[in-house]
Amino acid sequence: MKLNPLILILFLSFLSCKKETNQSTKKTDLVFSKRQHSQDTVVPQKFLSEYDGKIYFKIIIKKDSTLKNDIIRALKNQTQVDYNEIKLDKKVIFCQFKLEEETLYNYCFSNDKMIFKSIVPINKAHFNLEYKDWNHDSKPELLTYYEQWEGGGGANSYYKSLSIYEIQKDTLYEIVSMPIQTITCELDEKSSIREFQYDFNNKTNVLKAKKTTGKGNRDANKIIKIDSVNQRTFVLKRYNNKIDFK
Repeated sequence: MKLNPLILILFLSFLSCKKETNQSTKKTDLVFSKRQHSQDTVVPQKFLSEYDGKIYFKIIIKKDSTLKNDIIRALKNQTQVDYNEIKLDKKVIFCQFKLEEETLYNYCFSNDKMIFKSIVPINKAHFNLEYKDWNHDSKPELLTYYEQWEGGGGANSYYKSLSIYEIQKDTLYEIVSMPIQTITCELDEKSSIREFQYDFNNKTNVLKAKKTTGKGNRDANKIIKIDSVNQRTFVLKRYNNKIDFK
């Protein structure tokens, strides 16, 4: 059977056109995919411009991919994102990102190096920081206070702790970590409370700890009726002391 040349030419043209259309579609899809991916992984320039004068703002976002992704997600959902930078010393800077009422990202830099980082869920915990001479050695230390709530089944618990760090140039060393207060709310509207007080002797390196145990109302954060008072002493090592005064 002899094919009509005109039909053959039309058939081959159809195949060529279909192939080019498919290639064009695939190419277009690829470009769109890349563009979509790029938009989802870049922090909006409008937000970046808000903090142009801050030293470590863009550095932190570049270094911390988890924070970057959370910022992109938050801004996409129209969640408020704030940034604050506090100069604690000539070379010590504290930085904090707050993603509305969700998460706190805390950082500390010394000699332009990140020495501290913590991520705190706002609805379950609080984070505070101080920079002062805790152990009376004429050099300030970094003090971090961490508070956390846990609950379930009608009973709730609260825990507050203090960690003290020594800064040496661009390195952070934890001196001691210790409890400040624990509260357990019982079902009978009463709270069992333990409070801790400390006195540090820099000359002997001895930490005196006093624990007061008592009862309080469910909504109270202080002891109303004292059950017992215990005292202990701890000789601190150079670093990484954990006070577990049960």
